[in-house]
Amino acid sequence: MTDNSNNAARRAFIKTVAVFPIAAAVGFAGRAVAAPVSEEDPTARSLEYTRESGVDGQSCSNCALYQGGDAPEGDCPLFPGDQVVASGWCKSWAPKS
Repeated sequence: MTDNSNNAARRAFIKTVAVFPIAAAVGFAGRAVAAPVSEEDPTARSLEYTRESGVDGQSCSNCALYQGGDAPEGDCPLFPGDQVVASGWCKSWAPKS
């Protein structure tokens, strides 16, 4: 009976310990924050990205590519891993439909 008790305790311990790396990875991934796009970034330069739009009626916030909703910064597929500011603009601006 001691062997079954030890085996059950060992299995419970292993299951508990196995959860920690998964929980840690999920926790850290949830806290990762993308950096804002730099105007000096080569892609930003090629698209003429600016943090303040100089074109009336056009900004990242009303571009079809902007994925930030109403947030002041959001993702854009043109700048993977970085975020654009809602008030920004680039020459790939496209109206939301």
